[in-house]
Amino acid sequence: FSAFDATDLYGLKTRGYFGAVFDGRYVYFVPEQHGEENKPTHGVVLRYDTHGAFTDKSSYSAYDAGCTDSLDTRGFYGAVFDGRYVYFVPRQLDMVEYHSRILRYDTRGSFDDAGSWVARDVGEKHSQQSAAFDGRYIYFCPGFSGDPKLEDEYCGRVIRLDTQGDFNSPASSTSLDISEFLGPECACFDGG
Repeated sequence: FSAFDATDLYGLKTRGYFGAVFDGRYVYFVPEQHGEENKPTHGVVLRYDTHGAFTDKSSYSAYDAGCTDSLDTRGFYGAVFDGRYVYFVPRQLDMVEYHSRILRYDTRGSFDDAGSWVARDVGEKHSQQSAAFDGRYIYFCPGFSGDPKLEDEYCGRVIRLDTQGDFNSPASSTSLDISEFLGPECACFDGG
């Protein structure tokens, strides 16, 4: 085992991550919370280049994607890689509301170029907690609805995104509440 403290790199608060994803070379750490009282969630993506030394600061880079396409894109929970794009799973903004703003990074673009990043709001107010990719569709696992401070309302709404569709088109995603036909116990998942 080895460890490296990647906290506060390059003038950014690079701490507080919920999950990571690998694209064949880079590991992307998913931004969630860093504990700041006035703005506890964040959008600073930390990336580690596996071709570099694990304990070398230069093997790491960071990008603040917290405002992408004029959307507040903070607070994620897991990510998936489809062979080209990394999709960050939306969870919550601060402790005020859940969101469904999907953040996407094009691995063919420069990591620190805003043009490599896009975001889209699916328009639902519940948390997603990780996701699974089947080769075409991404299934976002439902978590909670209601008050994020309480986390006492379970949600069964699965969002499905067609990665072969236009990312920005509402037609590329759909959702349904599986608890409506499978029962109230089929809600609040923590991975897929």
